[in-house]
This record gives sequence, C-alpha cells and structure tokens, in this order.
Amino acid sequence: MNILVSYGSKYGTAKRYAQWIAEELACGLADPEDPENVAHIESRLEKVLTPEMREKIRQFHLRGGIDYSRLGLTHKAMMAMLRRVMLKKGYDNLRSEDQMMLDTYGGTVDFTNRESLAPLLNYVRSLP
Repeated sequence: MNILVSYGSKYGTAKRYAQWIAEELACGLADPEDPENVAHIESRLEKVLTPEMREKIRQFHLRGGIDYSRLGLTHKAMMAMLRRVMLKKGYDNLRSEDQMMLDTYGGTVDFTNRESLAPLLNYVRSLP
C-alpha cells in the first residue's frame, strides 16, 4: 500500500500530527509549503477520487491547540467575537468545551495527543 501524509498547518499542531502519523506508518510526508507539491496532490486526488468516493472517506477528529500570542490579526478578531458571543450565552449554559475555551482565552493551550491517533492508525493498518 502506498501512503502519503499531506497536511496544512498555520500554527503547527497539524504538522505535529502529520509527523507522528508518518513516523507510525513509515511513509512519506508532503511539504505543504511547496506550491508545486500541493497542486500535484490536489490534481491527483481529483483524478483518483470520484464524488461517491469522497462521500465514503473516513474522517478523524484530532484536537489542536492555540497560542494567542501567535495569532494573526484576523484570527484574534474572530476569537474575540466568538468569546463575546459565548459570554452573552452565560458561562453555565455553555458546553464544557466552550467553557474551556473561555477559561484559556488569551493564553496558550495544547491538546495534541499522540495516543489520539490510534483510531486513525488502526484504520489505515487494516486496509488491504
């Protein structure tokens, strides 16, 4: 089986996961900073994946992190607006994940966890 891990990462957490996956599966890692590489991967996927196949693709959720000191102006503004919306709902009315976002607002938090890759790795290893 040929495997290539492709990723895009603005603040680094997706890159960390991609590196862990590539290590675990002993496969290649695509550099998302190389425009030629990205264009090649996207064109290959369009040729290989039909719309029906895209509907059947498995997705895995991997939590990231945030460091407010590294956010660009646009992302800082978006987070500030999100915070205001949440505060209007009232802290006790929020989901625990939203409460955690408010608790860590303005700081640094990292939820990346190598063990969270297990479902994805098991799935890939089970493929023929």
